[in-house]
Amino acid sequence: MVYIPTRMPEIKDAEELRRFVEDELQRISQAESEQIEVELRPVGQLPQKPREGMIIYADGVVLFPGVPGLYLFNGTTWNVVTAASLSLPLAVGSGGTGSATAAGARTNLDAAARTQTFEWSGNIKTPVNQDFRLVERVPFAGTVTRGTVKLASGTCTATFKINTTGIGSLALSATSSVVTATSGSSNTFVATDLIQVTISSVASPIDLSWTLEYTRVLA
Repeated sequence: MVYIPTRMPEIKDAEELRRFVEDELQRISQAESEQIEVELRPVGQLPQKPREGMIIYADGVVLFPGVPGLYLFNGTTWNVVTAASLSLPLAVGSGGTGSATAAGARTNLDAAARTQTFEWSGNIKTPVNQDFRLVERVPFAGTVTRGTVKLASGTCTATFKINTTGIGSLALSATSSVVTATSGSSNTFVATDLIQVTISSVASPIDLSWTLEYTRVLA
C-alpha cells in the first residue's frame, strides 16, 4: 500500500486541524505496515546529496550506460549491486540456506532428503502355489530396492512382481533363515500398479514373513 497525501480541507479551528493530522498519521502508519514491495523507478542522474546506504535504480542509458540495475552508495562511491556483493547465497543465520544447491540446502537446514526409503511387510500363514496380492493399488511412483523373506519351517520360492512382471533378482528361495537380495531390473512402479508375490515349489512351508523395501521421491 502506497501512502498518498489527502488534500487538506478547509480548516475552521484547531480541533479540525488536530483530527486531520491524526488521520494522516494513521494513514501513513497503515501504509508502512502493509508495504510488501518497493518500486524503484529507473533514473538518469545521481542524487545531488547522496547518503550512505542509499539505493537507486540506474537506467543504464544516461546513468551508468550499458549497466542498468541497482546501485548502492557506500558513503564514497556508487557500486552496482550483484549476487557477489550481496554474499549470496545467504547464510542460515541470515535467513538463507547457506548453499546454492538443493542438496546442500537440505543438509544445512537439517531437512529430509527428497528420496526416502520405506517398506511394505506382511505375513502369509500358509503359502501355496498361487499369486498373493500384497499391495492392491500403489498410490505413488517408486522403486523396489530389496526383498526379504523367512519361513517358520519348510521351503518355497517367492517371486515378487510388479503387476505380472517379476522384479529382477527377487525370486527368493525361502527357508527358515532370513533370505534377502537387492533388486535388479524391472523394479520401478507407478501409481495404480499392483504389487504381488507368486509362491511356487512349495515343500510344507509355514508362516512366510516378507518385506519389500522401496524408495520414493517426496514432493
